[in-house]
Amino acid sequence: MEKEVFFWERDYCLKTHLSKSLLIGGYPEAVLVPKESFWFLKQIKDAYVEKDILKEFKIANWEDYEKTMRYLGLNIGQLFNRQSFSREIGIAQETLKKFSNILKSTYMLDFISIYRTNKISSLRSSQKPYFLDLGMRNLLANTLTPQILVKEEGVIKENFVFIQLYKFIAYNPFSLGNKLYFWRNEDKNEVDFIFEKNRNITAIEVKNRFDIDKGYYIFINKIGLKKAIIISDRFSYQKKNNMEFFSLPIEVFALLI
Repeated sequence: MEKEVFFWERDYCLKTHLSKSLLIGGYPEAVLVPKESFWFLKQIKDAYVEKDILKEFKIANWEDYEKTMRYLGLNIGQLFNRQSFSREIGIAQETLKKFSNILKSTYMLDFISIYRTNKISSLRSSQKPYFLDLGMRNLLANTLTPQILVKEEGVIKENFVFIQLYKFIAYNPFSLGNKLYFWRNEDKNEVDFIFEKNRNITAIEVKNRFDIDKGYYIFINKIGLKKAIIISDRFSYQKKNNMEFFSLPIEVFALLI
């Protein structure tokens, strides 16, 4: 007779599964053997660099390429300024541009641009990097234990939400033309993700708990949105100045996309 699973047990399972996903990502080898997950991820990374990068793209200095991967892994969700990155890691700007383009073309990571009404200026503006597998990002950033992960929980959850939105856009047959951005103004107020579909936009903010911060409110008021989504730790709803804010637990969001 099958054991009945109560709601709180299912909720616990979802949280446990999410915690594992945030740490070891989604490569099958890593997921199936969690105790050796980072060993498998290192083999995948080494094979990727040796076979796909050194041979296919004829990169002479693999140490600089790995340094670029690691640096981007340590700066997920941060503004990507090629000039300052180049100066900090000691790699020429053109080389850094080449490496970041290769990382994108080989599906190691991707970049999102700032949201502007002028789409041409958006293409020329700052970007933010996110990895397409958190296990690989954590290997590069040396985030190898749950204890270290907790210290980086906010930005890792943000990267996880990016992965979910990226998959929805990339693999959904009805998502042709959908775009993903972030927003930031001169006062450094930000919104994590702006999802655009058929010229309609949804503002998505990722929080450890339900909270409406200043930047989020400024953006939706500026654009004239009536509804907005917060990915947090609970279901919640709040109405403020005729604007509706819906909060969704990140575990449930993971199931929806």
